[in-house]
Amino acid sequence: MQFLENNVKYNILKVHNIKGYLRYVDDMLIVYDTIQSNIHEVLDDFNQIAPKLKFTLEEEMDRRLNFLDITI
Repeated sequence: MQFLENNVKYNILKVHNIKGYLRYVDDMLIVYDTIQSNIHEVLDDFNQIAPKLKFTLEEEMDRRLNFLDITI
């Protein structure tokens, strides 16, 4: 993950106008504006980085999201 952050991640986040990014070990929290960004395109870009890695998506429901065993 550190390699990805140093070499690829920032370009993806910039291209998709991501507002915030937080990573803890292998969990990432991405904050975005639905008008400016399509999170499914961001997910596709992350999944194209390394074929052996599989990123998944958990979207908020009822304005709540679980991240690191905490409901935000």
